[in-house]
Amino acid sequence: MAIVSLDRITLQGDPTATIDGGGDSNVGTVEIADSQSVVLSNLTITGGGEGVGCFGQSLCRLNQVTIQNSLGDGAAPRAHLQITDSILQNNADVGLSVGAGSANFFGGSITGNAADGVFMSAGGFLGLAGGNLLPNVTISNNAGNGITAQLHNSIAGNSANISGNAGDGISLQGGSSLQIAASRVRDNGGHQIRIGDLSFVRFGGFGNTVTGANSPDVVCDPVFSATRNFPNLLGTTTNCPAELPAAP
Repeated sequence: MAIVSLDRITLQGDPTATIDGGGDSNVGTVEIADSQSVVLSNLTITGGGEGVGCFGQSLCRLNQVTIQNSLGDGAAPRAHLQITDSILQNNADVGLSVGAGSANFFGGSITGNAADGVFMSAGGFLGLAGGNLLPNVTISNNAGNGITAQLHNSIAGNSANISGNAGDGISLQGGSSLQIAASRVRDNGGHQIRIGDLSFVRFGGFGNTVTGANSPDVVCDPVFSATRNFPNLLGTTTNCPAELPAAP
């Protein structure tokens, strides 16, 4: 299904409905391009090469949508995507792939995908917060990292639970940044938060829990990684250098 150059379109289940993209990995199930205020609500989107694509300066909204069993990525915003109280599960690649666009995820889960839960590239933005029905975003049990951010991405994580992923909970690389509050990053297969070259994390003072079996919980890769407000974490191990005040 392609929605191109159309504005103020709503696809609404009654009370629910399924859009099946079939078995062709080269064709996306729902592709939205050059369109404003397109809403998908109370739907299950399954199969196809990509569950939902949002491109070309579009504004796309998913409300109580399940994207599952895609042969590629679950959802791929290259424009602006808002996801509320939704599930991205059991897709054959990344659950949510953010590239040169933005995604705001308000309540729901990204789980059981065959690669990273979230993969970000080329200056993308990801916001995580509670939804209207679901109080948290859970990113769990994915075959790669919970979140991978490469090359100048930004993450604002609030009320997120990131656990049980095969790799790191959150991996920041290439000048990416994370601000996190009221969240739990724990029991992932690698380190809980990896801060790579030229990347930065600020830990908000609102009840973060960051801990796991592989010490240190927060690892700073050796070239120019940094943290601030680390003392807001209790019982978290790290190899990150101590914070230094700004030069007078």
